[in-house]
Amino acid sequence: MNIFIVDVENIPGEIARAAGAIARKGINITAFSGISAGASSKLALITSDEVGTRQALAEAGYVAREIEVVTTTLEHAPGTLAMTAGKLADAGINIEVVLPTSMSGGNVTLAFATDQPGEARRILSSAEPVVWHETPMYSQVDIDDPEAVRVSMAD
Repeated sequence: MNIFIVDVENIPGEIARAAGAIARKGINITAFSGISAGASSKLALITSDEVGTRQALAEAGYVAREIEVVTTTLEHAPGTLAMTAGKLADAGINIEVVLPTSMSGGNVTLAFATDQPGEARRILSSAEPVVWHETPMYSQVDIDDPEAVRVSMAD
């Protein structure tokens, strides 16, 4: 599964225009986020049809980057995102985008777009217990704590 990172202008209606181009192809946007800085904005989206999305965005004149995502399910609790991001950072993996894709019970499924999807998949699929410890400058993962939160890969 890939995420599309789309460069757009920071003007009224731009999200509607991009989403409309995808919708006109009958494609569902399953996860979405956007952020702006000055005159430019970036949209991050996952859809039900990558080939169709690629075509829809190109036809509408958008420039999009595609990045493979790795999904994982975390307990929906304080510190689980910090802990997971820390595990990836400790392995030298850069996270470009993270989007929630679903919630069920006390869990949230996240899609991580990184510069090393294979290694991220390996790390996020491990059953090693981890726990978040706040430090002044960075996260530290403690894999020896038996009370730690477990991270598991989503299907």
